Amino acid sequence: MEKKPTGEKQWTEKYCSFHKTDTYNTTKCNSVKGGIKQMIEAGEFGQEYLSEAKQKKNQWVRPEAQPADQNKKKKAAGKEHVKMIYGGPEGGDSSSQRKKWGRELYVGSVAFDPRRKQTRREPITFTDRDLPSTGEDHNDPLGITMDMGGVDVSRVLIDTDSSVNVLYLEAFEKLKLCRTRLEPLKTPMSGFTGDSIEAEGTILLTVELDTGDKVVQKQMRFVVVNIKCVHNAILGRPGINKVRGIISMAHLCMTFYTLGGIGQVRGD
Repeated sequence: MEKKPTGEKQWTEKYCSFHKTDTYNTTKCNSVKGGIKQMIEAGEFGQEYLSEAKQKKNQWVRPEAQPADQNKKKKAAGKEHVKMIYGGPEGGDSSSQRKKWGRELYVGSVAFDPRRKQTRREPITFTDRDLPSTGEDHNDPLGITMDMGGVDVSRVLIDTDSSVNVLYLEAFEKLKLCRTRLEPLKTPMSGFTGDSIEAEGTILLTVELDTGDKVVQKQMRFVVVNIKCVHNAILGRPGINKVRGIISMAHLCMTFYTLGGIGQVRGD
């Protein structure tokens, strides 16, 4: 039923609720017709709604929004998905350790401790002077050389998608590390080839990153895997976070804070 407008003007039995005028009815409004036509062409009306609309003269109801799932493009059947490296000892290597880790993540209450004084640090920035010799137009991975157990190891991939630090068995043997230092790891690793693999174990190594006198030294745990790879090791999120590394892929370098100032390692 058309709404009668207020005012002293005589009621003409015509009213457009879109333009708020009594010159014509809403059903005769060209603007409304044009809007509905655009919505039909855009596919906003389903077939059931259009069938019902034909039976209801001079009545228009905006259709309900389609569920978000229906608007998503369906994935191709059987399409493979290459994922990141995950698994390993993150959160613990046993069921009890992972449960304990999960309980520690739960926050039952929030309390604010007195704000401690934070160490004032020089801001880390990247400029054109930090760009590699090839310039910024490249797609190279960030591979660095770093000291592992007192030996400079090249082709160490910086990988923020990896949930663990990885040392390949071939590099492990070149470092002349003893297998007796390996600690057993029950949790399988995934993401290398799409299948789960059993690790040789984990080992704790002293890692050093330096730029002249700007040195940071940390103890890091690596998962040793027996897989052929062009890299000797992967510095994943645990290692990157431990040195508080800040990465710029465009500049192919990673910077970090040291007691002597800001250090930087560049891609090989």
